Amino acid sequence: MSKTIETSIEIYGQSFSLRTEPEEEKNLRRVAAEVNEFLRELACKGNAPLHRLALMAAFQYAYKLDIAQKRDSSSPEVSRKVAQKIEDIIGKLQDALDQE
Repeated sequence: MSKTIETSIEIYGQSFSLRTEPEEEKNLRRVAAEVNEFLRELACKGNAPLHRLALMAAFQYAYKLDIAQKRDSSSPEVSRKVAQKIEDIIGKLQDALDQE
């Protein structure tokens, strides 16, 4: 297991400090940028509060994961690893929110 590093990401105007493995930092930033863009697109469509936008983003990504798992059902180990990484990222974001 690699040594973790601290990195900062921004989602919808909020900065989060997260700890991650160095080889995962690029992925973490890419996912943060995707979530940020998705939230901005949703916000342009209406006046929903941030918590509703966040729930919609979580649902969208869970749905994408479900589709990917069904498509790649021949590899449950890959699906399990992807699901674990998503859960880890969500946990890191939750920890960062709890520290504010």
